[in-house]
Amino acid sequence: MNWRSISRRRLLRQATLASATGALVGMAPSPVLRAAEPTRAPSPRQDGLSVLEFGAAGDGRQDDTPAFEAALKAAAQSGGNVVRIPRGNYLIRGTLDVPENVVLEGYFRAPTARTQSQGSTLLAVADAGKADGQPFITLHQNSMLCGLTIFYPEQKQTNPPVPYPWTVRGIGDNCSLVDVLLVNPYQPDKTRR
Repeated sequence: MNWRSISRRRLLRQATLASATGALVGMAPSPVLRAAEPTRAPSPRQDGLSVLEFGAAGDGRQDDTPAFEAALKAAAQSGGNVVRIPRGNYLIRGTLDVPENVVLEGYFRAPTARTQSQGSTLLAVADAGKADGQPFITLHQNSMLCGLTIFYPEQKQTNPPVPYPWTVRGIGDNCSLVDVLLVNPYQPDKTRR
């Protein structure tokens, strides 16, 4: 190795890594480094959790709110995890709170109106007519919605449409929506009054 071509920073980094692993001149790893390692929360299941494991039916008739709440709580207690929503229509009569470091993931990567009954669809019915109500889903820091459709099945074809609370609210940094389709939400424009 040509010592003249190595920067001081790189040399220090390699020496630090080598001493932590005990590879520098046959020395044992530093007990100070091992004692400083943080304790970790129980590791989450690699395949995530399914809302079906918590009693969700996905038939569009049974209120699946309690099953979603239980799955989201279990994911949070494991230190963060993915809550999977298999194909189905899940009636949600309440609101959902997605904790920090939890992903609520549906079946489709790019849902469209034509796939809304073939993928993972949340049927939002809470607070029709109450534009200032609690949002349907609240995301917290590092939480995410992915691959699902949120459909308002009780929306009326009127002018103006029936107002609903905001569909998604984010609290904290890095709240993400990826491949999420919203069908029939309506929030009136309060600046035009």
